[in-house]
Amino acid sequence: MDIFLVEAEKDINNALKIYFELRNYRVSQFYDIKEANKSISIEYDVYLIDLKTSVSEALNFIKDVRELNKKSPIIIISTPKEIKKLKDAYDLGCSDHIKRPFEAKELEERIKRFCGRNTPLVKLSSELNYYLDTKILTHNDKPIKLSKHEKKLLEILIKNRGIVVSADMIFDNIWGRDKSFDSGLVRSIVCRLRKKMISDLIFTSVDLGYGLK
Repeated sequence: MDIFLVEAEKDINNALKIYFELRNYRVSQFYDIKEANKSISIEYDVYLIDLKTSVSEALNFIKDVRELNKKSPIIIISTPKEIKKLKDAYDLGCSDHIKRPFEAKELEERIKRFCGRNTPLVKLSSELNYYLDTKILTHNDKPIKLSKHEKKLLEILIKNRGIVVSADMIFDNIWGRDKSFDSGLVRSIVCRLRKKMISDLIFTSVDLGYGLK
């Protein structure tokens, strides 16, 4: 499950990231809305948004997320001072809120309540299947060995199936923002995954990015 986390307090942000990743969640962390906006076009399973980052920016962000993703839950992290703004957040599509201070376990339970479990099997074609729980790709029921990065790429494309995902978005989600963008790395991993999938399911949109049919 992919979590989109916007939390202004770095200690809390990092603690939540560690907590969830130890439990096999994937977390994309951001410290402010401006930074988060750069990755808004990629769909996530759940959005955790801290109103302390900037109430007005957070509300606009919720609105933008809902225009792109109408299904994934949005959970607001708030303080008593921000209670008055919660109505606006719910009107824009917020699913729930949690008040500070809170335990990470409580937040996880809320996520589970909204998201449940991912469908374990993704049918890519009549011959290709990908199992989300075990991260195994099979061709005619025979496993295909994928690297960690190839699995990440495939899951990004699955989550955005039918939509073109930009090369820089793919790079950020696989290698992180601390590393300088390298389009060659993206082309290389796309090429390797195509060969392993033995199909033309991954398509290229010139100057825009890549997608999954």
